[in-house]
Amino acid sequence: MIRVAKYGQLSSVLAIFMSTNPLKERYDLALKTLKAGDVEEAELICRRTLPRHGRDPNILCLLGEICLRRRRPQEAKHLYAEVLGQQPGFPRALEGMGLALLADKKAADACEFLVKAAAAAPQRSKTRMALARALVHKPKLLLADEPSGNLDEENKKVLHQLLNDVHDNLGITVVLVTHDTSLSSLAQKRYVLHDGTITLED
Repeated sequence: MIRVAKYGQLSSVLAIFMSTNPLKERYDLALKTLKAGDVEEAELICRRTLPRHGRDPNILCLLGEICLRRRRPQEAKHLYAEVLGQQPGFPRALEGMGLALLADKKAADACEFLVKAAAAAPQRSKTRMALARALVHKPKLLLADEPSGNLDEENKKVLHQLLNDVHDNLGITVVLVTHDTSLSSLAQKRYVLHDGTITLED
């Protein structure tokens, strides 16, 4: 079967053949494809890259993120474990393993890895550190006040996935206050505060 590159990817594919660092180019292409929403194509790029360029930790971690998005936490755990076997303190793999364990309903183990990830890369993990601490005792209710307030778009997506997993896989009720409509849209019920009056949004 012949796969034809989409129009927007053609220049990126050509750049890979011309590049002096094809591994980075392939990683960038996979990441760009994932951000564009084509998860299946991004996975194919990663899987084709591994046999040609070795078991690169960034490619493995990106593939792990894709597996999590496609609801395959067991496969994601194996990928992150492979990276941590090579580099035990790799922040992205520690964080990914935490997310995979969370998706696999193993809250205590997930917290351990999320805390390690936050310690390894504190500048980008404050929100996840706070979430890990909140989950340690397996609460029935999680309160979050503007959790996405200081995050960029990519980290907002990670937070959205985390909160979904907390609710779907651990059965924890999440109550959050936010101005972020992309985050509030995930809620099953939405209440709006306007001029001192709270109303249930349809």
